[in-house]
Amino acid sequence: MRFVLAVLSCLVACKSAAAPEPVEPNWRDAAARSRRQVRPPEPEPIRDAVIEGEIVDIVTGEGVGGATILADRVSGPTEAAISDEQGAFRIEVSAGRYHTLVYYADYQIELDGFEVGPQETVRREIGLDPAALPNVEPLFPECPKVANDYVASPADTEALTAAVLERFVRDPSTIGSGREFQAGETIYVDSEIRGRSQVTAGALPTGGLYTFVLKPRQELQSLADLRGIPFLYVGFVTADVAGDCATVDVEVFVASPTRSESGVLYDCSQSVLYEKRDGKWQFKIDSMASCS
Repeated sequence: MRFVLAVLSCLVACKSAAAPEPVEPNWRDAAARSRRQVRPPEPEPIRDAVIEGEIVDIVTGEGVGGATILADRVSGPTEAAISDEQGAFRIEVSAGRYHTLVYYADYQIELDGFEVGPQETVRREIGLDPAALPNVEPLFPECPKVANDYVASPADTEALTAAVLERFVRDPSTIGSGREFQAGETIYVDSEIRGRSQVTAGALPTGGLYTFVLKPRQELQSLADLRGIPFLYVGFVTADVAGDCATVDVEVFVASPTRSESGVLYDCSQSVLYEKRDGKWQFKIDSMASCS
């Protein structure tokens, strides 16, 4: 009898010491933790300074209306204005160092940089010479049309996409607005170039401030569905060659969960022109990023 009681006592004690029942994962808590990992929005900059002035025709002295003026801050947002009928413009900005870019008649003109202090008004009079406009770099760079236009070969595609990404590592403002990705972040790259060619692993920079991961667009969508939150990635739209000239269109896209109701839409695109010198593709000019 004592033996039976001892066995029963052991069974009760062993059962109480057994591992607890598995708990079903709380996906809502996981989603909440995932949302908390998203970077908070950056605060709005304090625009307590002004850049103003006039765009004038240096031949007639008359104001030039309809010109777009960009105040491009070295480390911060880009502000813009359009000159009125008299050529006058006014841009409210934050204190900092700026480069002024003027777009007119499909051409762009970049002026020397300057400093703007807090609560300071800086005046700039910008002269345009209509006769010189054809010699200014075009706003939307394109290769000349030649007989041997073709989609870049695999070797050229790898060299061109690698050049774009390596330039981004040196200067993040060369893809998108320059504020989409943070140092140390993993940047996904779409391996497909609109179904015409492929980005290869050999194009991805290594050992820098970013980790680049190459994935097909379908896998990027699956990753967004798995995470349950949208994220940005880099995609190449074209990589075309015309003789010794190449055009690469690069964009920043958003991968949004299929069932997401957030309505997140984002697209930031620009064209980059390269020319082949001494057998290597060298950067020539790019357009301003167009983001929406």
